[in-house]
Amino acid sequence: MNGKSSIQRSHEPVWWGLFSAGGVVAAVFLPVLILIIGLMIPFDLIDEAAISYERMQHAVDNFFMKMILWAVIALPFFHFAHRFYFTVTHTGLWKHKAILAVLSYGGAILGSVIAAVLLLRV
Repeated sequence: MNGKSSIQRSHEPVWWGLFSAGGVVAAVFLPVLILIIGLMIPFDLIDEAAISYERMQHAVDNFFMKMILWAVIALPFFHFAHRFYFTVTHTGLWKHKAILAVLSYGGAILGSVIAAVLLLRV
């Protein structure tokens, strides 16, 4: 042996990690947000003072809260991108895997960057 490893490195574990993190966020946190925003607020089950604009603005001004919101927004993008990429390639609907990977994961990255910029401007 010449000292070189024959193991080929891949970036795929990164995408699988983002996929699983996005799945957890989509399965755990999004239903809670839907319950609060879609049911509890419209049916007045939450006190209006608790969800006033000033209180929400104060909460979003916190950098830690911005990071949580960013994760709730950005990680499902990667979950969708990974699922979309593998569904389309495994069903044979698209033959150019490299172009599809750039479009799917690039879209997730772009969406994440846009979400970060918008959250930092708030």
